[in-house]
Amino acid sequence: MRGLLLLLAVAAGPLSAEPKLALRGFDPVDLVAGRETAGQSAVSLDRGDYRYQFSSAANRAAFEAAPERYEVQFGGACMKMGPVSGAGSPDRWEVFGGRIYLFASDFCRDAFRQSPVDFIDTADPLPSGTAPQTAAAQALLDRAVRALGGAGRLRAVQTWELETAFAMDRGKGGLEFRHLASYRAPDRYVLQDTWPEYQGAHGVGPGGGRMSGQAGTTPASVAAFIQRELYRHPLPLLQAWLRGEATAVAVGAQRVRISVAGATSLLELHPFSGQIVSLTWRGRGALGLTTLRRSYSDFRPTGGLVLPWCAELRAGGQPVTNPVRRIAAQRVNQAPQVVQLRELLSD
Repeated sequence: MRGLLLLLAVAAGPLSAEPKLALRGFDPVDLVAGRETAGQSAVSLDRGDYRYQFSSAANRAAFEAAPERYEVQFGGACMKMGPVSGAGSPDRWEVFGGRIYLFASDFCRDAFRQSPVDFIDTADPLPSGTAPQTAAAQALLDRAVRALGGAGRLRAVQTWELETAFAMDRGKGGLEFRHLASYRAPDRYVLQDTWPEYQGAHGVGPGGGRMSGQAGTTPASVAAFIQRELYRHPLPLLQAWLRGEATAVAVGAQRVRISVAGATSLLELHPFSGQIVSLTWRGRGALGLTTLRRSYSDFRPTGGLVLPWCAELRAGGQPVTNPVRRIAAQRVNQAPQVVQLRELLSD
């Protein structure tokens, strides 16, 4: 399930001093309009990692007025692999829905062309329901908070770090790596991966999104994607609920659809304990966006809370067995172990 890992691993290298020429010099404004028109080096501008050339001063002005519309999307990430998977080639693109996306290979672009909507990461729709459903959601989430340790203890959590160990079977030998998800309330988040010969991270803080090995901040679309990943975990999700930042409706006796910062997930509670036993959302699998479901068990006292120590993942209804994953550590209100982008977690 390599595609799932690409949500976690950052393949970006150091930022070059000179911006890369985007789109082989074609005018991005005309590309969005369905025309391939050569730009001029004398009519250009730099934005992010790229230099854009235009066929006219009027098109350059149109780009400057709405850069998010005409620039390559998600900072130039390969759109088949995902917003934090590494850069696509500035010479390999596809226009869809009036936006320009880059790709790392012809294979990636061909897969995207078959079903573009299955590869474009966007905010989830807000849940909606009746007044009784909203009231029922309030009662269910109150139970979930109590099962986690209570509102007082949950509000007292300043930091939480989840360390997951992965073992991948590659046929001719295994590969082990570690993933750290480090959270500082209310909304700072760093994801770091440590492989045998590589370490990289991406995160979000008050100044925006960041990626290790890159100067400056990420585009807003990438920062928003990282922020949504934070709220795929029950602890920060319930903290946001206590702060009044979430929208929630009950969709059954023990299920709640809840949304924070564009991340909408379905929670299932245990009928007796009130513990969250699963979290379901739409995210990236090996073949693009699909239904992901994380099932929780083995609840233990941890840092004054009661947290799950087993999280089994299913993608598209099928168990993800490669890589094998296990929770190696959870740290509540302890110093974070992340090395990359650690400054995002500091004052």
